[in-house]
Amino acid sequence: MVQRWLYSTNAKDISIMYFMLALFSGMAGSAMSMIIRMELAAPGSQYLHGNNQLFNVLVVGHAVLMIFFLAMPALIGGFGNYMLPLMIGATDMSFPRINSIGFWLLPMGLVCLVTSTLVESGAGTGWTVYPPLASIQAHSGPSVDLAIFSLHLTSISSLLGAINFIVTTLNMRTNGMSMHKMPLFVWAIFITAFLLLLSLPVLSAGITMLLMDRNFNTSFFEVAGGGDPIFYQHAFWFFGQGGPLLWVMMMYCPMCWKPLLIPLITSKMSTMASTVKLLKEEDDQPVTTKFNTSLGTSETTRAMYNKTTIISKDKFNQWLAGLIDGDGYFGIAQGKYTSCEITMDIRDEKALKSIQDKFGGSIKLRSGIRAIRYRLHNKQGMINLINAVNGNIRNSKRLPQFIKVCYLLNIKPIQPVELTMDNGWFAGFIDADGTITYSMKNNTPQLTISATNKYLHDVQYFENVFGGYIYYDKSQNGYFKWTIQSEKDIMTFFTDYNKNFPLKSMKQSRFCLIPNYYYLKKMKAYQQPINTMQYKLWLKFNDQWKNYDNIM
Repeated sequence: MVQRWLYSTNAKDISIMYFMLALFSGMAGSAMSMIIRMELAAPGSQYLHGNNQLFNVLVVGHAVLMIFFLAMPALIGGFGNYMLPLMIGATDMSFPRINSIGFWLLPMGLVCLVTSTLVESGAGTGWTVYPPLASIQAHSGPSVDLAIFSLHLTSISSLLGAINFIVTTLNMRTNGMSMHKMPLFVWAIFITAFLLLLSLPVLSAGITMLLMDRNFNTSFFEVAGGGDPIFYQHAFWFFGQGGPLLWVMMMYCPMCWKPLLIPLITSKMSTMASTVKLLKEEDDQPVTTKFNTSLGTSETTRAMYNKTTIISKDKFNQWLAGLIDGDGYFGIAQGKYTSCEITMDIRDEKALKSIQDKFGGSIKLRSGIRAIRYRLHNKQGMINLINAVNGNIRNSKRLPQFIKVCYLLNIKPIQPVELTMDNGWFAGFIDADGTITYSMKNNTPQLTISATNKYLHDVQYFENVFGGYIYYDKSQNGYFKWTIQSEKDIMTFFTDYNKNFPLKSMKQSRFCLIPNYYYLKKMKAYQQPINTMQYKLWLKFNDQWKNYDNIM
């Protein structure tokens, strides 16, 4: 049990140890504070019997404990290690062992601080450790040196933690979480970590120079040797103004205000945005006039049309619209509860997870088949999703469902925009109803990219943009299939489109093999003798291609 805590690199375990250390330091610091305030409660000596040095030692101990062993470990190390990985979807910190080292430096620093109070008469320099009171003339023993070592250890600990928080925030966010979508708490830790990186080295440099003045006969702060004590003040207050105490509090205050500020700000912004859109609508005719006949002209419908939305040009939202047109479904339960469902292969859980991270909802395994289903029914989540894909839903079956959902959510549906190669809708539709295969015809491999749907109108978009041809396949109850097979068309699709709008399903693994396929086909590697390098490369390519079907 003891070894678990001594050797643990788990962020939650380390955060608990940070809290325990902070609790112990807080109790010790509070005891010192109580003695200080009791002594100052009345004029003259009260409890310390005129021992001014002891009073100064208590001031130093109280300040260092509260700042470096309570506030910083609890607010940054404790809350940061526990909450930040959870909020960004990370399993742990980027550098777990550095995280552990960062904590265990603090108990050693605490030992140095306690030892400094027991050596000679203690370090009575004031909590800022200013020279000349901290010089060798005022404190000739090692007490101040031990206090400086304590500050060095806490500074190194905070620097290691700051590096860990920055790297974790930048590199370990879950799929779909961009920087501007991070929670306010994560931003608080992230910015504070940068401030610690900037300010702590300045403090460390200042106390190091003080240590050298005391022990190596330098004169950084010694007036007799040409030094300047004011230089130490500048170094210390650079740390103080940009460092932990001020900025930690400033960053945590907004975090605490979030429940009050966010609704207020968002309501004001939405009101302003609606006003701007309404003013613009007076000059421009709405793009949804085609839906007037299907929705009717009741007062409710006209009220709904007073709310406008902007067609999203975000790649992810365009991709999502294509995915819903292929494998999605908009439903209405009991005439008032809306929902969206997307069913995909079990291997494409990562793609559905990216949607869940953005809009919420749940992902469950479908019984009896190798598929998983994403379902969203939360009203606010549905509003966010509808606004995200509005203007990009176009499937013959999906569009009527979408309009009915818009009607219930009081959102104006937008006429689908014209599709071009600059739209991610195609990638989403191929993730849902597309295939990439190759087969041997006349002992020659033939690569094919295709997309299928029950309605001709829904695959016509591919032919209009990428060429190819469409035919009716009678198998599987009949469907229309768009295909491209020429190297020119496929490479155009791969280089001009797929690199800008990569698929998010496992099909992308095959798309990445397209250049390799044509390279091997040109050298006719499939016709070479078995022992040649070309044929071995062809076998390796086939293994990679078939591995797509075996990925779990």
